Amino acid sequence: MKSMSILELSQFFPSSHLNKDNEDRRIPRPPNAFMLFGQQHRRDIARQFPDLTNKQISKILGNEWRNMRPDDKSFYHRLADEAHADHMKKYPGTSNDNQGF
Repeated sequence: MKSMSILELSQFFPSSHLNKDNEDRRIPRPPNAFMLFGQQHRRDIARQFPDLTNKQISKILGNEWRNMRPDDKSFYHRLADEAHADHMKKYPGTSNDNQGF
């Protein structure tokens, strides 16, 4: 394989990946319902089972989420809707205005 210069490699990556200053200008996506659920429960699982890896905890959270009743999930969907509305107020005109995130 031919060795490539940084300039040649840069064509394969968006400029945001090459310039750390762009990180400050990147607009974060609002959290979805599952992310909010995970934020609330991840630490509890980690405390209960301190030897589990983050990957194992993520699998547990995914299983809990999949098995959760829809009316229990609706709490987290409402939180996500609120986070999305706050996000749109903070960053008006962004392309994150779809509900399918």
